[in-house]
Amino acid sequence: MTGGGLSLPISDKVVHLGLYTVLGVALAYVRFRGVRTIPHLVMITIGALYGVSDEWHQSFVPGRSPSAADWGADVAGVVIGYGLLMLLVNRLARRTGRAEPKESTT
Repeated sequence: MTGGGLSLPISDKVVHLGLYTVLGVALAYVRFRGVRTIPHLVMITIGALYGVSDEWHQSFVPGRSPSAADWGADVAGVVIGYGLLMLLVNRLARRTGRAEPKESTT
């Protein structure tokens, strides 16, 4: 991956996956700490749609182009990040003996 004179030996798909994993974690955190009535699939779809908009915006940047493979890595990252945080939350809830993690009062 190159950009601005910087050359990285990492595939841009790995970068997409990593960045969108962070987005997936953030979406899961918002659902966990906020409105739990939003279905998981809706939260993941929000992340996937953000990836689509990111790819679309690249079509306006000179030297960049949208890529279905990049979007696939974006969606995979969202699903991985979202799933990992929800798995962690559920394990912590079971460990503390609560069926549902405690609601925030702040």
